Amino acid sequence: MAVPAPRKQSMSALKSKILQPSLTSHYEVYIQAPPEVNSTLSLTNSGPGLDVGGNKREDRLTVPCAEASLPGTRVATHELKDDYTGVTQKHAYRRLYDDSANFTFYVDAEEYYVIRYFEGWLSWIHQENFSGPDRQVFAQNFNHRMAFPRSYYATELSITKFERDYNIQSGKLVYQFRDAFPIGISAMPMSYDSSQLMKCTVEFQFSRYIVDRST
Repeated sequence: MAVPAPRKQSMSALKSKILQPSLTSHYEVYIQAPPEVNSTLSLTNSGPGLDVGGNKREDRLTVPCAEASLPGTRVATHELKDDYTGVTQKHAYRRLYDDSANFTFYVDAEEYYVIRYFEGWLSWIHQENFSGPDRQVFAQNFNHRMAFPRSYYATELSITKFERDYNIQSGKLVYQFRDAFPIGISAMPMSYDSSQLMKCTVEFQFSRYIVDRST
């Protein structure tokens, strides 16, 4: 097999290839809970009583997302040693996805919206009952029954990667997660030492993702 010879590269070509790297600070996360969860979150008698309308949710979840990670994937392989003497081969047989994805949000001082939103989502998954004068969730004989999976999967969970000079004609990557739902909220330490910005990290489970490469 012929080996390609070195080729000349013009300065303009080098600039276009290596001097315009993608930056990690330009992205947008969009999260939308399923209708059943949203309807419960908006109630004051059986949920946190949050405004989960489109603009309100986007302002309180999309903009404050301080950290996110594009998901990873790899190929699982079988090892073959007997086809050729002294040669070991590997053949792909399935694609593996990351088990989870973490999203970190700034917490507002007005409503603690992010914490209440995802705590309410997790409570709905566990079918915790917040209604009644004695608030049954605090009762000694409290019990719960998990909701059906399709009812708590996110309607939309996506990460859009773009660049600083983004416009409608420029390219972008949209990672859309399938069968995603929150499984945990990381601890948020408090301290009388110097004040720091409060952040809430939420871990999501998902089965796979799809990459939309359209412009």
